[in-house]
Amino acid sequence: MRVLGAFLIIIASALAAENWPEWKSTTVNDYAEVMDEAAEARVTEQLDALRKETGVEFAVLTLRTQTEFAQEMTLEAFAQGVFNHWGIGDRKRNDGILALVLVDDRAMRIELGLGYGGQWDRAAERVVDDFFLPDFRRGDYEAGIEAGVQETIAAIALPFADRTDPPSGAWADKAMPYGITLAMLVFIFRRFLSDQATRFRKCPSCGRRGLRVRRATITAASRSETGQGERTIFCPHCNRSERDTFVIPSQSSSSSSGFGGGRSGGGGASGRW
Repeated sequence: MRVLGAFLIIIASALAAENWPEWKSTTVNDYAEVMDEAAEARVTEQLDALRKETGVEFAVLTLRTQTEFAQEMTLEAFAQGVFNHWGIGDRKRNDGILALVLVDDRAMRIELGLGYGGQWDRAAERVVDDFFLPDFRRGDYEAGIEAGVQETIAAIALPFADRTDPPSGAWADKAMPYGITLAMLVFIFRRFLSDQATRFRKCPSCGRRGLRVRRATITAASRSETGQGERTIFCPHCNRSERDTFVIPSQSSSSSSGFGGGRSGGGGASGRW
């Protein structure tokens, strides 16, 4: 009888451990309701852009507590379980990122996909300590999430996508903020910079520099359909012009398509306040 009782307890524990929260969005799942609509939209826009530009899937999950899902689990095991249940990241690259915030538990974790390896844990720890936790300690979860997400993109997601090794050593710790700021600016203004670079090209007809770029929307994107835009490159000296089209992503394309089936091996960093 005792053996049967112990067996039932083990089975019940295993079933309870699989009671994961479900995702509604592949970007922001603010179940703790600590972000207003404007802040959530800003973070969603950054995460959508990250996925469209690099393929890296980055999800944010806020809960009041993990108790209702996995009371006996450690924070690290719970974050890894959610990550793998959702399948965040590309199945082959395993490059997903999860930012888990447990408001009432006063704990959080950045969980990284298997592809990152242990060398990225230090970068994750720095982001948690320097960008998430300061605002969390003041009770401003919205600001902490915005700052932390932006820094995670710049310090981890973008360098990893570009196959850059994580910085290490004292010099890297001092130099990292400047490099991260530059990387983030390039990421955000990539299209603008590309258009501006066209100014240095020579016109095929007159040979003078100073080409200009004009963009126009042909068909606006909706929440379910992509749109189409037109780019015109023209020379202000001889009026030569050439046109091409580009796709405008749908407003909810990444949120409706699901995750890519990535896995985590437990890498990342945790923090408490």
